[in-house]
Amino acid sequence: MGLGVAGLSLLGLYHSVWLLTRTRKGQWLSRSLGPERGLWTLRALLGMAILFGFALASGWINPIEWE
Repeated sequence: MGLGVAGLSLLGLYHSVWLLTRTRKGQWLSRSLGPERGLWTLRALLGMAILFGFALASGWINPIEWE
């Protein structure tokens, strides 16, 4: 699951300009913060998602532990 989150976030990072211009949430982000700041905000969010995915995959984060 962690590798899936990291992989999709990497894909989103690669297509960050497309996400910002072609999706409603991206357009809202661009209107709210401006095009340049919106792009950097999207990249920062995707970067955090990549780190979270790798931490989840490596076992640093254990969201569910059944006893």
